[in-house]
Amino acid sequence: MKKALKLFLAYFSWLVLGTLIGTFFYSLYLHSLGLVAGVDSPVFSREYLGSSFFLVSQVLVFISGFLLLGYKIRKPGNPLQLLVYVICQLISVCIIFPLSCHFEKKFIAEDNYYEQEDNTLSPGFFREYNNQVYFFLNDENNRLIQIDTRDDGTSFFLENSYTARDILTEEAAPYKDVLIKNSFNVNTSAYSFFGTLLDAAKQDWEKGVSYWITFISLTLALTSIYALSGFTAWRVANYSLCGIFYLAVLFLNSFYWSPVMNNFRARNFLHSGVFGFFERWTSAPFLIMCNLIFALVLTLLGTITYFIRRKRGH
Repeated sequence: MKKALKLFLAYFSWLVLGTLIGTFFYSLYLHSLGLVAGVDSPVFSREYLGSSFFLVSQVLVFISGFLLLGYKIRKPGNPLQLLVYVICQLISVCIIFPLSCHFEKKFIAEDNYYEQEDNTLSPGFFREYNNQVYFFLNDENNRLIQIDTRDDGTSFFLENSYTARDILTEEAAPYKDVLIKNSFNVNTSAYSFFGTLLDAAKQDWEKGVSYWITFISLTLALTSIYALSGFTAWRVANYSLCGIFYLAVLFLNSFYWSPVMNNFRARNFLHSGVFGFFERWTSAPFLIMCNLIFALVLTLLGTITYFIRRKRGH
């Protein structure tokens, strides 16, 4: 009982600390994305802190289970730990995530942050893209000098044109200023692992409770990995097994909603027969089936392992 209670307390401690620490660092990241050369901006603004808080709290919903598994492997106890683990997972996906989404919508509606965002670039800086250097002369970015840096290139003065700003803004993505992007010198990808997963989860939650079954099945699949927490006598092996399976389940559920899988999701067999029948209430019956089969296999494996060990006196 004592170890089960400690697991419960550890869950809430990790949620609080994880949210605070994650909000702090993700706010710094958002600040770096919004930087414009020559313009001062607050490091911790209401917009950055609010956006970071909601995102981190939602991501923690999907990774908190692995933290609990690590705690259980380090301090194994009785079957009450399993009950607490299941309760914590249900709290995450059925209470914390919906509440976070609800208050995130209210925050965005009240703050109007995304609609008021300013895309202008500061004048007085040379910005380069595709053999062209742009130098804005005013704050509106509609008066500029364009310099062609090739051997036979020439210079132009442009007025009442926003084309250069749009080009530089597109090139700078996900940063706001191409000068800031070049100073960090990092490669960016259009695919976001947790971003894709969270977007799919939010869309299902908006559609209705029955559509949330897709992510209930994901939670069941993640919860079933508990069966591997005591699979061997070596803690490192248990950590590795749980980590590999936990990451694999999250990745496959996220990858299913990625643009790469658009053609697969359009296959006829996913919209006919049994899958077509359940598609009236859920968004991904095939994914639900895969999650449930995975959860069933690991649950049976864990149950068999438990009774074998008990028979041997372990």
